[in-house]
Amino acid sequence: MNFLQLCQRLHQETGMSEIYDFTSTNPYGEEARLRSWINDAWLRLQTMHFNWSWLWFEDEFVASGDYTPDTVGRFITVSVGGVELEYKPYEDFEATGPLKYYTIKPNGRIAFNENIDTQTVSFTAYQKPALLSANTDVPLLPEQHRMVIVWMALQDYAMYDEAPELAQKASWHYAQMLAELTRDYLPEMKLPGAIA
Repeated sequence: MNFLQLCQRLHQETGMSEIYDFTSTNPYGEEARLRSWINDAWLRLQTMHFNWSWLWFEDEFVASGDYTPDTVGRFITVSVGGVELEYKPYEDFEATGPLKYYTIKPNGRIAFNENIDTQTVSFTAYQKPALLSANTDVPLLPEQHRMVIVWMALQDYAMYDEAPELAQKASWHYAQMLAELTRDYLPEMKLPGAIA
């Protein structure tokens, strides 16, 4: 389901009699609200946990001063020349070699403890939350779970429309799908071992 299809499905679930095609470049009124509720739900879902596995990606860039790719929400690993660097909090970071550490500055940019201009930096990271804008935009969430966005958005609509039965239906479906997402797409919780 893309953004357009999510909006259409939300419209269907609300039971509204008005007809919207959701292809307007300048939506207003209820159509604009439905689009906003889908986007709000998608944003809330992404920010619920930074480490959803469907937000994971890997990439590389050529270093030039300090740099952070626009799509990075949080780095997992950072390597230069095949050597994985250690993260140091900015408060404890010193820009002295040899190359061993990286940090994230308060402005969100990545920096290294040695000048590495023109070298290739490889990384794994979790993507930064992003809104849907074009009708053809597709959420990163696997296809079979995208209805969770609709159920979350339907709860907002139900509160707006003061429709308790619709809110109950949306909440039930949302809770079921969120439980599946949490089970399948978050790192497994590890319990501490027994105290000796």
